[in-house]
Amino acid sequence: MAEETLTEAPKPAAKSLPPKTGISSGKRVVIGLNVIVQVLVVVIIVALVNFISFRRFVRWDISRDQKFALAPQTKNLLASLQKPVTAIVYFAGGGTAGQIAPDVMALLKEYEYASKQKLTVETVDPYRNLTRAKELAEKYHFAGEENIVVLDYDGKSKFVNANDMAEMDMGGGSPFMPQPSQIKAFKGETALTTALLELVEGKPQKLYVTSGHGEAELRSGQPQNPDDAVIVAEYFKRSNIKYEPLRLLDVERVPEDATAILVFGPKQDLSDREIELLDGYWNNKGRVFVLLNGPTKTPRLNAWLAKYGVTPGGGRLIRTVQMLNLRSGQRETRVAASAEGKFTEAGKNITKDLAGNDAFFFGPSTSLDLDQAKATAEQLRFTELAEVGKDFWSELDPLSGPTAAMPTRDPLREKEGPFKVAVAIEKGALEGVKVDTARMVVMGNSGFLTDGGLSQYDAGLEFGLNCANWLLNRESGVGVGIPPKQKNLTPLTLDEKQQRQLALAIVLGLPAVVFIFGIISWLQRRN
Repeated sequence: MAEETLTEAPKPAAKSLPPKTGISSGKRVVIGLNVIVQVLVVVIIVALVNFISFRRFVRWDISRDQKFALAPQTKNLLASLQKPVTAIVYFAGGGTAGQIAPDVMALLKEYEYASKQKLTVETVDPYRNLTRAKELAEKYHFAGEENIVVLDYDGKSKFVNANDMAEMDMGGGSPFMPQPSQIKAFKGETALTTALLELVEGKPQKLYVTSGHGEAELRSGQPQNPDDAVIVAEYFKRSNIKYEPLRLLDVERVPEDATAILVFGPKQDLSDREIELLDGYWNNKGRVFVLLNGPTKTPRLNAWLAKYGVTPGGGRLIRTVQMLNLRSGQRETRVAASAEGKFTEAGKNITKDLAGNDAFFFGPSTSLDLDQAKATAEQLRFTELAEVGKDFWSELDPLSGPTAAMPTRDPLREKEGPFKVAVAIEKGALEGVKVDTARMVVMGNSGFLTDGGLSQYDAGLEFGLNCANWLLNRESGVGVGIPPKQKNLTPLTLDEKQQRQLALAIVLGLPAVVFIFGIISWLQRRN
């Protein structure tokens, strides 16, 4: 019997386990620390960016009409503040105050930024904060129902009424259906800057205007004649400059409260006695603003100016231009009697933003020649402010009458441009040392500051105010002269096609966008 061989069945091979892929506790700690460090770095970067942007940030006004941009005069005044200012907005509501409140707050926010926090704003609602309203009424002595902005500077205060910060259009309509009044122009910056200027300077500057020689008269009211000086008189008042006429023949000396003297385009010459008073005042560190009436014969005044190195040319600056005759259609040669030129870069401390820009001097002008030898002998410093081009010449013998021929230049007697027409003079100035000096501005034209001249070229007002500010030691140029900002409505006009497209976008477009995003979200969740 055969033996059975028993064989042991092979054991199934053991299943191999996958290698461990877990992360050790040490690595977990390292990853956690990396995450913490990254989060801290991000937090620090965000904090630094915010800190730097808070301390050093720039604002841009991108509105259509530069609604929030401050005028250079306001920025200069705010930058020159030596002590803190508090502006308290106390609007009881209703009327003009209710309409201009947002504009006033936005404007004062710009004041805060431009002053580098030297000016702070406090808003008081008399209906919500009765205690504070009562304190202010007792401290500043005003009625509780008033709408005012209180400016407090160095223990002195001044009120700006809401009605003074807006020019209103009183509306119209019938007696049964009256139209409400609307803001026509916002004058907040003019009113606030003027009030702040008066607080900072204390008493107003005193400008005496010579009279008795046919000078332009500074007066209030409405402009009636091109030779009037109503517009510049109003802006002098806004700039805290008080003006009074002065007849030099009637006084023994220039009044002691005179900050400056203005000689505004005399048509007759000054007497020897008047020149003597003017000379004594200027040599006593006085300030004089001389506007010549073009080539008008004023020999004594011209000789006094030549004594200090500025000699009027004596001729009328003219040029010939080609113009189209609308009736005949032919080009004709005509005389341009008003001088045109540029404000010089050298006078940037006075001309400021006008330096390099075109200048227009309305009416007759004469040139000014500078004597540098006198500047050395008298310790004078000349600064050229404006000049006209080489296409002008100085006409010594003006032709007149109906039979006058077209003027032509006599090269043997008459000078050709360029010419200086405005110059500043300073006596006793020292380099790097701030001392009181005698100052004078001389111009060969006076028409540019009259009402007729300002109607032709309004930048002449800024130039005139800048000259006055330099004479009055306002080195930062804080004359006001800020025009009101017009409230321009921007209408939105849609034709029928645009209206249909807008309606479809609102009724169908927006729901469709929401529906599409909903479908996308549902699909993602399902997957």
